Amino acid sequence: MRSEHDVDEYEIKQSNRPHDCKTCKGLDSKCECRREVYRDIKKYEACIPLDHWNATQREIVHNVAVFDKLIVKYADKLKMAYNRGYGLILFGEPGSGKTTFLCYILVRAIEKGYLPYYTTFARLDHHLKAGFHDPAAARRLETMLTSSFVAIDDMGKENYKGGDSYFRAQFERILRERYEDNAPTLLATNSTPEVWAETYGASIDSLLHGKFVIAAMEPGDMRRAKEVHDKMETEMGLRG
Repeated sequence: MRSEHDVDEYEIKQSNRPHDCKTCKGLDSKCECRREVYRDIKKYEACIPLDHWNATQREIVHNVAVFDKLIVKYADKLKMAYNRGYGLILFGEPGSGKTTFLCYILVRAIEKGYLPYYTTFARLDHHLKAGFHDPAAARRLETMLTSSFVAIDDMGKENYKGGDSYFRAQFERILRERYEDNAPTLLATNSTPEVWAETYGASIDSLLHGKFVIAAMEPGDMRRAKEVHDKMETEMGLRG
């Protein structure tokens, strides 16, 4: 989570970027360069991982069927999802592309004028507890958790069962409030629907089967893909 001060500082750092624009040299307030800077500021504020800021459809090489049939269509129907509170749950093994797919949707949301927020299960736990001693941080977190689209990644059973009762209660509160307010939540987990009741309890299991589209990711670790290492070694001059 980034504070308003963090965002303001980032915005100041980005203010000179339009001057490098080959089209307008920073002189045209309506030029695409200004819109690009604005979108990047919103990506920063939304805490979208930098590695996923520019994810495009042509870069998806794993779980293509899920991406084409669900992610692209969900991104095309963001207005409907926003108005109805329709969320999304992706479940599958680590490296199967869940984070990439969530961030693709969040970036499309920013492009369409929405203000999303990305966090992880462990980070949410940390920020909730940090708010005990920092009221400003607690208020900022609550503001971010009311964003148009909230994505909570790495929702692992090991984090949940290992967490304390406070975090479990707060996580259920967040899900329930967004559910009842028709506010879309996007989730990624390594748990399957068959064990959600056992892992998270009947109350959360009921919420997870409500206004959510649920999709299984095919196994396979994108991070271990040969193409990824080939590109890195080529760019580093390590392939002769």
